[in-house]
Amino acid sequence: MAPAGRAAPRTCRAVRQAVREGAIAVPVAGERVAVAMGRDGMLPPVFRKVGAGSGTPVGNTLIVCAFVGLLAAFVPLGWLVDLTSMGALVAFAVVSVGVIVLRVREPQLPRGFKVPGYPVVLALSLLFCGYLIWNLPSDTFVLFAGWLTLALLVYFCYGRRHSKLARAEAIITPLEPSRTA
Repeated sequence: MAPAGRAAPRTCRAVRQAVREGAIAVPVAGERVAVAMGRDGMLPPVFRKVGAGSGTPVGNTLIVCAFVGLLAAFVPLGWLVDLTSMGALVAFAVVSVGVIVLRVREPQLPRGFKVPGYPVVLALSLLFCGYLIWNLPSDTFVLFAGWLTLALLVYFCYGRRHSKLARAEAIITPLEPSRTA
């Protein structure tokens, strides 16, 4: 085991690298989610437009990056880190629950991918996500409740009325059958 004096610089480099990668990944993921929501009509049309030549959502990228930049400028880094962790963990937990629900309610649906070790892997995912969420600082729960309230307001005030699914315009394409057992 390395002495504490030599391990600290490596740890600092690892943390700086993780922050840099997160600073790139969060806006990219945010813009892709916004494009998908824009295509469904849950966000205004500006979010679904992509450039003809490049196929990239330029306007959407600028909006998301400006928003993330404002957050980075005015919100303490610790809050952003904890909120990002909370959001990712809740998303993982929701996906785990969703897979279980779909397997039970819609067993006949074709699946492009089957979760190995079902349902043990999903149960473990829920347990670990729950444990990690439980250990986040209490102010993270308050901040997350605020973000969730804002998201619900956007959904109920805009997305619900404009969604293609709500207007029965969704085109559902079946997944190709799984080649795995």
